[in-house]
Amino acid sequence: MSEMLQKQQDVEIRPVPILVHKLLLEIARRRRFREGVEKVVEGMMAELETMSSEERQLRDDFNAEHGAHIPADICLCIENPPTRWEVIPWAGDIREVLPEIDADLLAQARKKLKVPVTAEDVIAVGMPVGDSL
Repeated sequence: MSEMLQKQQDVEIRPVPILVHKLLLEIARRRRFREGVEKVVEGMMAELETMSSEERQLRDDFNAEHGAHIPADICLCIENPPTRWEVIPWAGDIREVLPEIDADLLAQARKKLKVPVTAEDVIAVGMPVGDSL
């Protein structure tokens, strides 16, 4: 039992390699990128839905006013609804999954590597704005 406790203490005493700190910051950077892309896609989807809805209404209004006077064989597409769109990951790609990293671990990594806290960091991990590392 004492041998196991000694091994645990040895592990806790060892310093974290610089590469691990860099890895943590890289994962955090990738998370910010992914979240930014997701926000753009969500905004795009909302805008496309709004545009399609407005276009559908305009087409319905046109067809209600003029559709009865247009011979059916002149323009077969006049009653078609607008094309709906979906923005999805590239064929074969899946949404990236990244591990959650505690804000205190990121703060330690920034401190060790002397990397300043950015506004994106504050937003991404919820750090208090006044934190100094």
